[in-house]
Amino acid sequence: MNQQELLEMMRKRHAVRTYKTDSIEPHTQYRINRLVEDINAESGMHLQAFFDEPTCFKTGLVHYGMLKNANNYIAIVGEKGPDLDQRGGYYGEKVALELVAMGLKTCWVALHGKSKAEIGPFEEQVIVIFFGYSNDSGMPHKSKKLETLVQTSPDDPEWYIAGYQAALLAPTSLNQQRFYISREGENAYITRKWGIKASVDEGIVRYHFEAISGHRLMSK
Repeated sequence: MNQQELLEMMRKRHAVRTYKTDSIEPHTQYRINRLVEDINAESGMHLQAFFDEPTCFKTGLVHYGMLKNANNYIAIVGEKGPDLDQRGGYYGEKVALELVAMGLKTCWVALHGKSKAEIGPFEEQVIVIFFGYSNDSGMPHKSKKLETLVQTSPDDPEWYIAGYQAALLAPTSLNQQRFYISREGENAYITRKWGIKASVDEGIVRYHFEAISGHRLMSK
């Protein structure tokens, strides 16, 4: 996807918790598996896709919300380390937006329980993205006031404005938006505040900002 198409997927993607029982078609499953392989090669992560597998949600505990017919999911798995949650959010959102482009709906879920994912001795499952077909398009999340999330000034360059506008579209756990974006010259920064799965959220926000602005979002 080009930047304009990607931005449209960011605007279109909302959390959906009720899915149809329809299976994902074989050719779409193939595309998803190839996508996961490509992301793993790029990131060094161990993301895994599962189809028609209803036991993940039924046997686990979910932090919030109820899911119906949640039978397909991406397990976000990677090597343990201080930045694993952030990388999981970053590359997970990259996958999620591609799924939306395929006509699927998605939902990030902090799942505690047994998925079917293979998890090595030095690996950890960060989170799960459920996906599937649905008549429900979800609802845009409410956003906090701009000044509480972003530092702005009259001389902000177009890349920075485009980046933070995309960041405001990023899903966050419990819609908490525990981040602050600022700029110093040609450098943009993100400050992460404490919150549930805030490190995962930071990764998602980073992907939105960087993919649309073309500039790296550095920690501060």
